[in-house]
Amino acid sequence: MLEQFEKLGDIAAYLYTPVAMREAVVGLLSLLRNEGGSVGTSLAQTMQERRDQFHSLRLGELLDPFNATTLRRREGCADRIRVR
Repeated sequence: MLEQFEKLGDIAAYLYTPVAMREAVVGLLSLLRNEGGSVGTSLAQTMQERRDQFHSLRLGELLDPFNATTLRRREGCADRIRVR
């Protein structure tokens, strides 16, 4: 599906380009396509890392040693280990 849109974009770019300049246009479009992909990949990676940091901090807030729920669960696990 994406390939069809690329072809349409290429046709539109070449339609009004003089024949003498088409080689330069091909190079420029390739450069822009590659750089755009790099920026998109970097942006997606950065967003994912930030979300990972956020979720790690949220989990860390709940695992506070003074949290009553955490203490109960820890003691429950310790009791189960002792029984075995």
